[in-house]
Amino acid sequence: MNRALYLEPLSNLKALMKRKNSPLTEYLKVILLARLVIEQENILDPKIKDHPYPSTKDLINETITMFNALMKIEKFEKSDGFGNNLYGKKMKLSKNLGPLSKTRRIS
Repeated sequence: MNRALYLEPLSNLKALMKRKNSPLTEYLKVILLARLVIEQENILDPKIKDHPYPSTKDLINETITMFNALMKIEKFEKSDGFGNNLYGKKMKLSKNLGPLSKTRRIS
């Protein structure tokens, strides 16, 4: 079987991963690429009798589909309303709360 089977989807995934980063995009890239590596290890398990190339192609296409679907929520991160600027809100919130040692826990 030829490696070219999964090389086209892989180049499509590579192009997607070059997308301009926002905090959400960075997070999703890490999660999805980690998942890709973990699933690839399962595909390469010697106990599996099937050739790994078709499964690798399917896994890469699935990762592309998941990334595109999850990026639809990016509009909330960039809006002035809900979500606002994730980094700005998070930093502002943590400054207002002070160090974690000073926070009160509710039992």
